[in-house]
Amino acid sequence: MKGEFHEQEINWDRVLVAEGNPVKPENVKITRSANTFHFTRDKDHTGTGAPTDRAIILLYSKTHGWVYANYSGARRDELKDTFPISQKHFKNNTYEVFIAFKDVKSDEVSRSVYCGRFTN
Repeated sequence: MKGEFHEQEINWDRVLVAEGNPVKPENVKITRSANTFHFTRDKDHTGTGAPTDRAIILLYSKTHGWVYANYSGARRDELKDTFPISQKHFKNNTYEVFIAFKDVKSDEVSRSVYCGRFTN
């Protein structure tokens, strides 16, 4: 939490939706078009992340209290991903956006990365 009493809110930068040992996504950038979030990220420069790890994307709708998730997104080595949402849920909504990786062999997940707040 951050802020003073009656003005408190969740500090989204500190929220973790996943925690683990695989290398987390680095330098994630998001753009939007129509009803889709587009993700790009840097290549794993440590050389320890498996190229076949899959992205986990989570969108929390502050407006409706809903969670949208994709637990098997693009591979780590693809360096990009997309997350479409129905037009009726995309407009007039605020989302808190997170991304992590999942090792497909062990099901272990990386530490999540908070990507920011997006209002449509």
